[in-house]
Amino acid sequence: MVCLEGGNSLLSFVVGLFILVWFSSTMGNIFFIWMLMEFVFFFVMMNLIVSSGGKGNVSGVIFYLFVQALGGVLVLSSMMVEMLYFGNYYYLGSNVCLGCLYLGAMGLMMKMGMFPFYVQVYQIMNLINFNQVMMFMLYPKVVPMVMLYSMVSQLDLGGELFIFSLLVMLVSGVQGLVSTDLREFLAWSGLGQLGWIFVSIMGSFFCFLFFFWTYVFVLMCVCFMFDGGGRKVFPNFSGVGVGGGGLLIALFLVFFMSGLAPFLMFYLKLFLLFSVGNFTLGVLGGMMVGSMGLFLLYVRVMQMMVCLGGSMFLTPLLGSAGLKGYAAASVFFFFFFGGVLLLI
Repeated sequence: MVCLEGGNSLLSFVVGLFILVWFSSTMGNIFFIWMLMEFVFFFVMMNLIVSSGGKGNVSGVIFYLFVQALGGVLVLSSMMVEMLYFGNYYYLGSNVCLGCLYLGAMGLMMKMGMFPFYVQVYQIMNLINFNQVMMFMLYPKVVPMVMLYSMVSQLDLGGELFIFSLLVMLVSGVQGLVSTDLREFLAWSGLGQLGWIFVSIMGSFFCFLFFFWTYVFVLMCVCFMFDGGGRKVFPNFSGVGVGGGGLLIALFLVFFMSGLAPFLMFYLKLFLLFSVGNFTLGVLGGMMVGSMGLFLLYVRVMQMMVCLGGSMFLTPLLGSAGLKGYAAASVFFFFFFGGVLLLI
């Protein structure tokens, strides 16, 4: 079982993400990249199965394994056809067979959990703790995202690619309205943010990395705030909180993740939209409709938090991450009020 408590473990987790992004970005051999993607998936799933102690959702895990295995087979099949039949060893940079390109892209979208391959995600997250949620939502998606970024410039679809992001955001927002567990909220929220990450993939590599690491930071804040708890948060706990201070930080986190002004995430999402080359007015309208679903989801989260008051199951957020004093205040100010700085 991998424990993510404390400053050293947090540093190891972040360094692991950095190494994963670096390896997937610099590896020249596509077969090694595919092996890295499958190894990371195997590591995360083994960690979830071993640490769950037999209390996990077996049907959800089996379905998730099936979808992930199918996605990996599609990527491997398209890669092998390109190399063995067409003699093309530059799979990510220049595809010869258009069918292999789309087959590989579909396999990577399945690995990422894009629409409509998302159903099993919240079924698994409903029964794991917040530390496992953090690992489950980040590690398996890094390599497929980098691979898809290398392929998306060859997909001659234009604005049609935004349909996937739109559907993901809309579905996650509507489905999240009926959730009563914070881990389910995080699952649907992560699915919606994945839609925005997909938008960043269609832009520059810098936009993709910056938006991804910003989301990583906020997700880690949320997971460390709830201190690895694995209980149903909203209906089944009371008298275990830290009072209004923790609730205020939690509300700020929700505001920030929702992408509302003046928080930094709002301006990041605007920057993502205008950094995409095939941006049109129709795309803007579609993304606004999709964002409305996410907005309703975060309003629901804030409603639950305010109604619970001081019974929130929170721990001192920045202290658990090893940040104290002026350093903690600086990090908090930059990420939560950094959007105001862009207007000055």
